[in-house]
Amino acid sequence: MPLNVGDPLNFDFQTPPHIIEAVYRAMRDGKNGYAPSNGIPEALEAIRSEAARKGITTVRDVFVTSGVSETVDLCISALVNPAKIFSRRSPTIRSIRVLCKLGIAINAYDLNEDDAWQPNSPTSNAS
Repeated sequence: MPLNVGDPLNFDFQTPPHIIEAVYRAMRDGKNGYAPSNGIPEALEAIRSEAARKGITTVRDVFVTSGVSETVDLCISALVNPAKIFSRRSPTIRSIRVLCKLGIAINAYDLNEDDAWQPNSPTSNAS
C-alpha cells in the first residue's frame, strides 16, 4: 500500500477519538494559532522523553514539522552529499523536487530481497 499519496482517509485510517478531543480542547482554549517555530515546549519534551524511553541517547535537536514531505525536504537539504544520493524505487514527488532543487542526480536502486535487501546496480541515472 503506497502511503506517499498524502491522504490517510484514502487508506481507511481514521483519526482516533482521543486526538479529536485533544484538538477540540486546544481550539476551545485558544491554542490554535501559530506555534513557536522550534515547536511547542511540551511537544518537544514529550518527543525527547519518548526517545529516551526507547534508549535513544543521541538526540541533539528535535524538529517538529507539519508532515513527512517537509521533514524529507529539511533532512535532505541539511545532510545530502550531492556525490552520493540514493533513491528508493518510488520516491515521493516532493522528494524528487527536493533533489532536483538541489541539483542532485537521482540514482534509483532495486533492493535485492534475497541478499538482505542490499541494493543492486543502478537501474537509471537521471539528472
